[in-house]
Amino acid sequence: MFNQSNGAGAMSSNVVPSRRYKANASDWLLVVAGILILCINFSVALPVQDFYPFNITGEDNKTSVRDDGGSPALLLETPIRFFNSTYTTIYVNNNGIISFDGPLNTYKPLNLSDKDFKNKIPFVAPFWADVDIENVAGLNESIVYRVTSRGDTTLDNISLEISRATNDIRILFPEFTDFTAKLVVVVTWYRVGFFGAAGAEGKAKRNTFQTVLVTNGTESFALFHYDTIVWTTGANSGGTTGEGLGGSPAVASHDRFQRSVGFHSGFERFYVLPHSGVDAIVNVSRESNVCTPGRFVFRISGPDIDDLTYTGEGTSSANFGVITVSPSNTSMLGGSTIRISGPCFTVGEVVPVRVPEVGVDFNCEVGSFPKEAVCVTPPLFRTGQLTLLVNTTRGSYRGNITSVNMLHWPVEVERENRANWVVRNMVDVTWPLHGIPHQMKKELHILAYRSDQNGVPSLRNVSGIISVEPRSTNRRFRLPEIADSDSAHSLVISLCWRINAYQHVLPICVWSDVFPVRWLPNEQKQKSQQWCEKWLTKEKIINASDPVKIRAPNCPCVASIAERDVGHFHPDPFCDNTTNSTYNCEYNKNAEKCFTRNIKSPDDSGETCCYNAKRDLMDIRDHPGAGTHQRYNYQAQATLPGAKGPVPFFSFFEEDVLPRLHCCEYSDRNCSDFIKFRQATTCQDYSAPSLAQAAGDPHIVTLDGKNYSFNGVGDFYLVMDPASSTSVQVRAVQVTDINGNLQSATVFSHVAVAMRGSSDTVEIRKSGNGTDDFEVLLNHIPLSSYVSTSRFTNISLSHNNDGSFLIALEPVSVSVRVEVTPDLLNIIVMIGEPDMKGRLRGLLGNYNGKADDDFIARNETVLLASSTMRTIHYGFGMTWKVPENESILSSVSSSSGKSGNPPGPEFSPLFIDENPMEALNGSTEMCKGNQQCIFDFLVTRKESVALATMNFTEKFSEMKEELAIIVIRCPFLETPTNGNKTQDGNSVNSTANFTCNVEFEMQGSPTRRCDETGKWTGSVVECVKKVSPSDVSISNAVLIGAAAGSAGLLVVVIISAIVVYLRRRRTKKPDPPDLDIELTDLSYQALPPMSHLPPALNSVTEHAVYTNYLQEMFRDGRYRLPRPRFVNPEIFDEFF
Repeated sequence: MFNQSNGAGAMSSNVVPSRRYKANASDWLLVVAGILILCINFSVALPVQDFYPFNITGEDNKTSVRDDGGSPALLLETPIRFFNSTYTTIYVNNNGIISFDGPLNTYKPLNLSDKDFKNKIPFVAPFWADVDIENVAGLNESIVYRVTSRGDTTLDNISLEISRATNDIRILFPEFTDFTAKLVVVVTWYRVGFFGAAGAEGKAKRNTFQTVLVTNGTESFALFHYDTIVWTTGANSGGTTGEGLGGSPAVASHDRFQRSVGFHSGFERFYVLPHSGVDAIVNVSRESNVCTPGRFVFRISGPDIDDLTYTGEGTSSANFGVITVSPSNTSMLGGSTIRISGPCFTVGEVVPVRVPEVGVDFNCEVGSFPKEAVCVTPPLFRTGQLTLLVNTTRGSYRGNITSVNMLHWPVEVERENRANWVVRNMVDVTWPLHGIPHQMKKELHILAYRSDQNGVPSLRNVSGIISVEPRSTNRRFRLPEIADSDSAHSLVISLCWRINAYQHVLPICVWSDVFPVRWLPNEQKQKSQQWCEKWLTKEKIINASDPVKIRAPNCPCVASIAERDVGHFHPDPFCDNTTNSTYNCEYNKNAEKCFTRNIKSPDDSGETCCYNAKRDLMDIRDHPGAGTHQRYNYQAQATLPGAKGPVPFFSFFEEDVLPRLHCCEYSDRNCSDFIKFRQATTCQDYSAPSLAQAAGDPHIVTLDGKNYSFNGVGDFYLVMDPASSTSVQVRAVQVTDINGNLQSATVFSHVAVAMRGSSDTVEIRKSGNGTDDFEVLLNHIPLSSYVSTSRFTNISLSHNNDGSFLIALEPVSVSVRVEVTPDLLNIIVMIGEPDMKGRLRGLLGNYNGKADDDFIARNETVLLASSTMRTIHYGFGMTWKVPENESILSSVSSSSGKSGNPPGPEFSPLFIDENPMEALNGSTEMCKGNQQCIFDFLVTRKESVALATMNFTEKFSEMKEELAIIVIRCPFLETPTNGNKTQDGNSVNSTANFTCNVEFEMQGSPTRRCDETGKWTGSVVECVKKVSPSDVSISNAVLIGAAAGSAGLLVVVIISAIVVYLRRRRTKKPDPPDLDIELTDLSYQALPPMSHLPPALNSVTEHAVYTNYLQEMFRDGRYRLPRPRFVNPEIFDEFF
């Protein structure tokens, strides 16, 4: 069970001499009185038979029977996590305490917040008071303990204890449904009296209570059980000798109260139960935080004690009116099981719940455990944090749940062979073995999304019920013809089953992805074309009054920059072939990865940037699977709950994704018209964000690139923007070396981000003490669970694959990347909002593009960039300490029932420019020359801190260098009408080659190259129709013939005129008057323009084209250009 080491021996209090009593008649009265007292409180406490098993006759171990005694050190096979520290040794102390690492022999509780108590022994105190089993005897009083490890077979009931503890934790903490206990410690104080008890009445006062410590090596829990509590105070603490009341009841002072029941970390963190230290603590057996009088359960492994919700005598006490919801998130489509706890329910009670933001009501039901009600959520069609209003016979309660967008919720019903999913085809679905009860009968439903004329969304069954046999993990069925496909465009499949024990709750459902209605290949193109034309007709009307907005920024030109610009963009859940995505770019043909813009625009418009296998930006004018500007971001929803507006995911899918598929991929006739309303995304005007760093000791790089170190203690502004109320705050704490000694340096342990008054607050806080543990808080309340991306009011939280977090303030393009290490938080801040330039303040500078004026104090005093570290520390850094009324960080102090972490004492930091220190041996090699790493190792002596600093600063440098790269790309080239284009890219030296269709010839440059300035060489290509020799009808031949005929006719007229003139002269008729003919009036201005002909050199007859046409048309000799015998040269030259 456990190993005993030579721990501390006897523990004693020397205030009052020890005394021993012989049994006499009064002791028999004592026994009777004790029995009566036990019976009085039996009905309002936890009966001993409901305790974990214990034995006072020898099977369990006993502590020493002496005043202020205890057990030897107990070495644990599985360590216990307590306040984020790990312990392998515990001590059972007679005075109602279990301590770690050393005995605690003080009979009188100390002030938990007293400076003399800090940095002492950590402990669990179910009832810290002056217990006496040496001098107050006669009622089988005992303090016994047992340690049970998983796999230990020395006791017959070990497996039962491990099983009971495992089951208790899974029920009481639904977020730990996979918990399995590895170690159970049971300590029972059975019928123990108080020191100084006198007389039969005083000696008959006995308390019985128990503590159970449960752990799996990672998560640890404490269970407090109280059967009989009738005394609170020993005589040396001022209690009466006859009753054990009054004085300083089980004292552990905090503020003006004194407490006896709770936990202490050994440093500054602690937790105490209400009523500790006052007479009311005698009623602890009537109270509970799990709706069972006399029972309390706590999670003790985190940075704070998780006390569930404290309740007393069936009513909410410390958190009146508040419920806990677990898990804290649900799919926006509903079907998720949740448990609500807080008030004490009645077994079998049906509890009505309302979600006021969406006007939805549903029922929860209470099973055999009155602490919680089980619910299944209905469809919500809204995302973010929503309110749950719970009504019971004892009052109304309020809690919160986070509704998650479909694209961020796991897909558990997989559609196999997706290309086959067209109406009237046989199709297959599968689901996993894990998480779905296979022994139960289930049903499949095919649901169509609809939105009525008032914008109210719903899911309508279009398949009827498709039954699924128990233990089946797949089903084949025929995809039905959709009767009203004009209004049903998007389908989703649900797999549902009911919980047999809860008949008044909705069925549990898991979901497939949403997919479009498609038709058989022989009708797909025509149907899609009709669909597209209907959409275009509707969109023209909408676009006339509400065109899609084109908003900055444009897409990055390459995927690597899009991956870094997390302030503007995040991976598109629809398309990421670099991961095992559900969609795998199914709707983005030829794309390798897409990114979508973080929602920020007032009109909820979106933008998707898609990249090919070469990681270059695609253009929808060349690639139908590319991204576009969009009417809706997939996260867009109505600004006000209940107002008409976009529905998350579905508005985006039906107004942006489906039109592109039907207009450009499933058919292509109307793709150019679609692009008029959903314009192509380009990268010519893209602007990268600015980056800042706060890492390690901490070493800070401002948004304008200024490097410095700052070692303040307390809460500070990293970024403050008065105009938008944007605030990024951090908490700095002293760092310890490998021996736990405080050093003259600090690290960041908390970071919080918010727009005060217009967004929720997201905080990440480090649990500390060399572990990877942390907590995520929303509005100061820890989130029990979260998905990869959670969206709240104007702020989102993403948990990246590398373990880091990204907090994005959507309206202002501010994002904070947080890396959690065992010792600290490393932080990168990205600002992408040009309007913020020059107006920011805080430790990260003013963001004006100049590094020499970043040290602006709170009073606007500007320090020189070359100031000493001391000057920077006091004249700049400390001025950005956050006033208490401006803090968005969780509280550092505690009151009754809460954990506390008071700020440490002021200290003088180490200024390296005043105290040069030589690098430690081996640090240069370990840090590979990284100066920040060397410095951190020098100060903390911790390799973990130094290496984390080196790795993070290298990541920061890589990000900054990559975002600083100027990527040159040439603009889009149109494919000529009646021609073709082949292009190998739009980067420098890429080429575009053009050809014209048959019967068309090219004007412009057949090959164009992208030059170093981002422009294409050559000229625009046009394909114009050729004039073939056999085509004499309209176009060129008619014009040429007309020109030739006019010229010939003119020559004939002139010759005829000359002949007539000569004949008249021969007949000697009177000379006619002179003909002043302006031959220039016989111009070609009245002829249609022949723009296809090259410009004339001298006359029309000299055109090669003209003469070639004439030769081809009249090569048979039937027509010859009339040649006059005599033509006046002056007339000929003037005409031709």
